[in-house]
Amino acid sequence: MCAYPVFLDDIHYVATALDDLVVRAPELENEDVDAVLGERSLPRAENFQGTGAFKIRGAYNRVLNLTYEERARGTVNYSSGNHALGSVRADQMLGSSAVIVMLTDVPTAKIAAARALGDTK
Repeated sequence: MCAYPVFLDDIHYVATALDDLVVRAPELENEDVDAVLGERSLPRAENFQGTGAFKIRGAYNRVLNLTYEERARGTVNYSSGNHALGSVRADQMLGSSAVIVMLTDVPTAKIAAARALGDTK
């Protein structure tokens, strides 16, 4: 749940900030899926993002809204994959740093992807 109200101006601000940073993922239509659902669906192919998922949007917005002092201290995030990638990338883009906490049973591919983005252990 959001701890503060979100206004349309907030959404426009974030959309503008993200405009040159994220891919406008294409909408994919599948007639077989539409037939099963009984209506048209247009999921976005968010795997086109540099981090492979839409999580960069929320992570970037959160770091963007930190104070200078908070950003200088860095962030700590708990994730088993996609949010970790978005968090590391957002912190890099905004001059901050990220500590990512993952469970020991996270797939090694996810760990390797997070490590490949930055100075992580």
